Amino acid sequence: MTIKKTGTLDSILPTARQAEVKQLHLKGSINEKDLLIIKMMSQKYQNLRILDLDEVDNMELLPDSVFVSCSSLREVVLPRNLKRIGNAAFQYCTNLKKVTFSNKISTIGDDAFYGCENLKFIDLPNAITSIGKGAFSHCSRIATITLPASISNIAAEAFYACSSLQVIRCMAITPPSCGENTFNGISVDDCVLYVPEKAEESYKEANSWSIFNHCFPLQPNKDTPIVKQSIHEDDTLIITSKKAGSLQQQLSISWLLAKSIKVRGPINDNDIAFLSDLAQYNGEGKLEKLDISAVSGINILPDSSFMGCRNLNCILLPTGITEIGDAAFYACSDLSIIKMPLSLKKIGNETFRDCKSLKSIYIPNSVNKIGTRAFQGCSGLTSISLPGFLTTIEDNTFQGCTKLNTIDLPEHLHSISHGAFLNCSNLKSVIIPDGVSNIGESAFESCNSLTSITLPNDVKSIKKKTFWGCSSLTEIGLPENISNIDDWAFRDCQKLMTLNIPRNTISIGEKSFSGCRGLTIINCEATKPPTCANDAFDASTQESCELDLPIGSSTTYILNEGWWKFVNVKEK
Repeated sequence: MTIKKTGTLDSILPTARQAEVKQLHLKGSINEKDLLIIKMMSQKYQNLRILDLDEVDNMELLPDSVFVSCSSLREVVLPRNLKRIGNAAFQYCTNLKKVTFSNKISTIGDDAFYGCENLKFIDLPNAITSIGKGAFSHCSRIATITLPASISNIAAEAFYACSSLQVIRCMAITPPSCGENTFNGISVDDCVLYVPEKAEESYKEANSWSIFNHCFPLQPNKDTPIVKQSIHEDDTLIITSKKAGSLQQQLSISWLLAKSIKVRGPINDNDIAFLSDLAQYNGEGKLEKLDISAVSGINILPDSSFMGCRNLNCILLPTGITEIGDAAFYACSDLSIIKMPLSLKKIGNETFRDCKSLKSIYIPNSVNKIGTRAFQGCSGLTSISLPGFLTTIEDNTFQGCTKLNTIDLPEHLHSISHGAFLNCSNLKSVIIPDGVSNIGESAFESCNSLTSITLPNDVKSIKKKTFWGCSSLTEIGLPENISNIDDWAFRDCQKLMTLNIPRNTISIGEKSFSGCRGLTIINCEATKPPTCANDAFDASTQESCELDLPIGSSTTYILNEGWWKFVNVKEK
């Protein structure tokens, strides 16, 4: 979204839309008024997860407290020209997992990331000279920190209570000066400090740095008792773990440069988080293929595991996992290949949302649950075969899959929920199994390539907007048990030519057939006129369309609202 004039975000992004946005990428120039809108989107509506300000070109200072307590934020990309992060800028952003820093940032203010308890990986840019008081205090999940050679001053309590910290890499030859309690609350027995070669003694003698019991030169020996690595003939880096939770302790430069990695042996959720951080690596991750099929110890892939790993294009999941967590691959925009194990039973909410490079995907028959919005925005997806024992397609599961042209619905399916195929603009035909009894609102809205559809007998109502905007639909088979056709159900089905309204239909809602300008014949089987909204049919339809009624019922129809304006009425 491009902002040409500062202070105009609220006019470009109306209030109703602000409440829905989960991923925001801004370009151009913004000011504090615009930042306040963004803050409200996170604090008030609790939906904004990814904020990308990289192409904002006029910001050198991020104001104090600008995003304080924006607990919905999970990933932030800072403006490319930013030089200073203000005090408490992201304080208490409790779900923030990743921050991509500008290469020009030199100063991080006091309490800037205080209490960001889900922040896991810190790789600061080379321009950093100063870290303020309490800047990363109480970031209890940070496991790895890389401090650049330019760092000269770290204020008091900067990393206080970073209780998960296990690796610190400080590139500065001269130990940076530190305030009081800079590293208090860190286990000095478990945390390893890596410093430039021949600088170990200087750090061991320096105030605040001398507390660490393990201080080694940078780029330690690759062959360790915990992790071993080798290079396969196809340039895949093979990492063999002998202890779960050990990967982040053994990072070497070759890992950062690897495009293909295979991991074997025991791992845990911390290792998954580390591999995700490795794939992203401060916005410059090289990793494209990740094979974790041979690992052990993982039964559930955690929520948001690889969210935002934009370069990752292939992943092989662990054999034996039963569940993929919510948003696990959200916004993995290059992901095109994923191999799921036969043990898998559940795919979480938003798991593959906005994976725009996915073209086809095989879901094992073992899966019996696919969460809401699981494939929303997968705009490259052309076909998918759903597992045979799936009973429900949840809300908005395939919304915005604009290239999806075929889908095989399983025979045990019972329900197609709200917006399930909303805006699947290339979907041409759908065969709905006989067992389906519920089709939710907007289920096929704006499927403007859909030409025909037959509904099973167990469907008793057509919900609001179910087929609104299906502009290529020429025929629709309504089952005899249909009792209600709700508001806007078939609005703007411009090519619909004939319509048969079953005898059990009792109500037709507002604008349900408005914009159906191709209608030539309406056959209504009920002897008692269904209650019909006055605007259910356009005036042009009432003037030109033939209305066929049961013998002896025309008088009753023309006395009822919604029917009396039809001109060409016949009894058959």
